[in-house]
Amino acid sequence: MFPASWSHLQADTGDYHFFISLTDVTGWRAEKGLSIKICRPK
Repeated sequence: MFPASWSHLQADTGDYHFFISLTDVTGWRAEKGLSIKICRPK
């Protein structure tokens, strides 16, 4: 939930997918995926 003071903000509804990949100087790699859904309050 967001604070009521944010009620004036607009957002596109739908499914959003993020993928982050990090590699350090030694070649070690980490990957992470994140999916979120933005919907309008009822």
